[in-house]
Amino acid sequence: MKKLRIHIPTICQEEIKYSFHCLLTHFLGLQIEFIDSEDDQYYRIEGHKGKSLLIENHFFQNPNPKELYQLSKIPKEVSSKILAFSKMEFEHICLYGKPELEVNPKEINLKSDIIAASFFMLSRWEEWIYEGELDRHERFPLEASLSFKSHFYQRPLVNEYVELFIALLNELGYSISNPNKYKAVISYDIDMVQKWRGIKSFLQSIFLNLKRKDFGRIINDKLSYFGNTVGLNKDPYFSFDFILDSLKNKKVSAILYFKSGVSHPRFDKNIYNVSDPKIKEVFKTLHTENVEIGLHPSYHTFDNKEKMREEFEALQIANSNHNLVNCRQHYLRFSIPETWRIMDEIGFKNDSSMVYSKEAGFRCGVCYSFPVFDCENRKMLSLQESPLIFMETPILEDEDKIINQVEKLTGIIKKYNGENIVLWHNNNLHYKKHRRSYERVLDIIQGN
Repeated sequence: MKKLRIHIPTICQEEIKYSFHCLLTHFLGLQIEFIDSEDDQYYRIEGHKGKSLLIENHFFQNPNPKELYQLSKIPKEVSSKILAFSKMEFEHICLYGKPELEVNPKEINLKSDIIAASFFMLSRWEEWIYEGELDRHERFPLEASLSFKSHFYQRPLVNEYVELFIALLNELGYSISNPNKYKAVISYDIDMVQKWRGIKSFLQSIFLNLKRKDFGRIINDKLSYFGNTVGLNKDPYFSFDFILDSLKNKKVSAILYFKSGVSHPRFDKNIYNVSDPKIKEVFKTLHTENVEIGLHPSYHTFDNKEKMREEFEALQIANSNHNLVNCRQHYLRFSIPETWRIMDEIGFKNDSSMVYSKEAGFRCGVCYSFPVFDCENRKMLSLQESPLIFMETPILEDEDKIINQVEKLTGIIKKYNGENIVLWHNNNLHYKKHRRSYERVLDIIQGN
């Protein structure tokens, strides 16, 4: 297929080209060619036999792109409508423009600016300019996001735009299909590898379970603690054998994120050293099993390149200098676009931190990996963001809620042949109830 010819305004081209690159080239594998246009009211894509697709431009109209990133430019409300043409229907959420579509013999006019909306979701510029109160871990709060306030956080909006784009391009005479294949990934943040650090840790756990009136866990803890003390069993947080056994015969990829540094006395609980022979043996086993390894940088690294680089180098050395390309921030602490920029400059190829800690969903509005954009420096980075969708911690004790959420989101992701990335902490694989929930999640997300 020949290159798609796309006419774009002469202003804000870095941002516009980025959006088209993600939607058409990165997600669909299409080759595109940009042509300068003096008309800043539309993006125009050439079709067959003189037919064109016009997408109205309702955002990139200021010659100074930084003037675009204002609180006043975040939509106050969104509109929704069914867009119907050629016996197809698309439930459409519009952030900029109107949810309207006109189809004529020579021209298709989409009045919803999906280029700006895609850029809004993928770049996360609403987080960059946010001036409100952060949460206790200095994170952008879920409740402040447009997707949460407008009730589309659990819809992959950008994927919906991609499907609409495919249909519109085929209406122009092309023959395009979605080339993506569903992929399930279970990931583990290795915050701790040791639960029993003496009698104090044992008594603390017993007291906590007494408060919960969970006598089954008290018995479990007694057997685990005394068995570990006399060398009959491993510490319950050193759960790597269980993890690898659970992955056998599952169509699920896996990645473990290890901590190699401490920058906060309370929130960095990793009382282990990646150079410890036991941990290095784990690395060897993971390589043998084709399980990926990533860095889980410590609490204060999200805005500290020197500290993150130090931890990157420590893990790389401990991991026998295997190429280290994957990263996920501890406590999901992030500063847009600074943290992305730091990771990119250090040499990471992939991050997977973008889910709100309170609730599962599509923080970037997408279930495909995508190259990130540095709004401050106005450029696409080499770093890719992989869509973390679900984390077990907020609802760990509610098995039904875990299963319902994972089933719902997995169904959505499979619809778009997306990436279903789930996070489960290794220290939440101790008790039977948690293991049962975890194993049910693995069964749900695995591929066909």
